[in-house]
Amino acid sequence: IFASYAMDARASELWSHAPSIVEKLAVAIKQPSAAAKDELFSVLGIDGSGAQVTVEETKAGIEDFEYALQAAVLQRLEQPANEKEVPRIIELAADCVS
Repeated sequence: IFASYAMDARASELWSHAPSIVEKLAVAIKQPSAAAKDELFSVLGIDGSGAQVTVEETKAGIEDFEYALQAAVLQRLEQPANEKEVPRIIELAADCVS
């Protein structure tokens, strides 16, 4: 299902990890909250306690995560059949920041 979600080329250049986060979100929204949260944290290099486990520049940053969330929500709002996934994406984002 996430294969149909295309990212803007310029945005993908600026936030190079955002496309992979969008893919992770597409999988995570179908998982229980704890597993989904862990999956998203792994992309960001954060363990479950919120501690950063890596500082590699090759890891996704918070800007990548923010853009991916925005892109995932907007893409689903543009496709009425997928609108029902938006609340789950927002719920996962809230779980990650709480």
